[in-house]
Amino acid sequence: NETTELWDVTEDTQKFSDGEGTEEDPYIIATYDHLVELKDYVAAGKTTAGKFFKQTADLNLAGEVWEGIGTYVDVDSADNKVFCGVYNGNGKTVSNITFAKKNYNGFFGNLGGAAIVSNLTITVVGFDLNDTTTQNYGFGAAAGYAMGTDVLLENNQTVVFGGLTETQTGESESG
Repeated sequence: NETTELWDVTEDTQKFSDGEGTEEDPYIIATYDHLVELKDYVAAGKTTAGKFFKQTADLNLAGEVWEGIGTYVDVDSADNKVFCGVYNGNGKTVSNITFAKKNYNGFFGNLGGAAIVSNLTITVVGFDLNDTTTQNYGFGAAAGYAMGTDVLLENNQTVVFGGLTETQTGESESG
């Protein structure tokens, strides 16, 4: 999938194609590219606190190895990248996710602040096992890690279809 630039992640301003990021006019997540831009924005250390996102289409991540939106390293690490906004799945599905084998991974790698994730269905195919050096702890389909006590996951559904995926050789084992 080719990513088009929706936000300038080097700046503090968003150039998102639709929405203002408010509750009344949320940023729209309608394509895989939009999802990657959100992930890159959080990875760049930009804040999503007080920002609203709404998924408006089912997204199929088949063929992609997903590293979550946000990263958790350690309690006081400056390398923690946190999604703190409101993500309304709007009854839509993110399907065929193969998660990268990394610590604290999920659709969201790290949720914090007053993050809310709602009305989202996630279908998981499995885990990519190419990285044999990572122990892989702290996994959750919706979130690998949640910082603080104000994170809310509501009205979400997770469906697990597969098991372990070895993409390096093309062979797979499911369970």
